[in-house]
Amino acid sequence: MNKEEFIKLLKDNIEEKKEYKKDEIIFHEQECCNKIGIVIKGNIIIASYSYKGNEILFNNLKKNSIFGNSLI
Repeated sequence: MNKEEFIKLLKDNIEEKKEYKKDEIIFHEQECCNKIGIVIKGNIIIASYSYKGNEILFNNLKKNSIFGNSLI
């Protein structure tokens, strides 16, 4: 099964579809993440902040990206 087939399988079996507003936080560090998510539209930025308050960018997930436990 290639990536496109896998994503289609996941999308076809979605239990819950949730939309987020721009700049809304989906998860905080140390929170338990027990679901798999797929970026259907837009993008998700995975970032943290240094002790000085500077944003540290880890990843920018785009359409069809899969995220979950590895997000945290």
